Amino acid sequence: MVEYTNRYGDVFTFTKQKDGSVLWEGSFEHCRFGRSNNYELAYQIYCKDSSDMGNQPMHIESFIEAIHESIYDENDRYVGPSPIGKQYSNLVKSNPWISMVDPSGGPT
Repeated sequence: MVEYTNRYGDVFTFTKQKDGSVLWEGSFEHCRFGRSNNYELAYQIYCKDSSDMGNQPMHIESFIEAIHESIYDENDRYVGPSPIGKQYSNLVKSNPWISMVDPSGGPT
């Protein structure tokens, strides 16, 4: 078991389990949690739409970049999402598992 105290005095313990995983215990009251995005449905529909229009769909990595792009005017003011983002971002879902934990306080 390893014990860690952040700058707010919150104590966290990390205990290695028999299966090799780590049990993380402590107060997660002021903690951010994040989930990764699942682009599968959005990409499938985009590919179908592209094919239906006779276009070659972009690779998924390019699609993921395009869905997060924004449009700005000549004064660098936000105008809106990219055309890909506008059409397909509502189909991007969060994965059910937590992929990021950020406890408040940082290292001591």
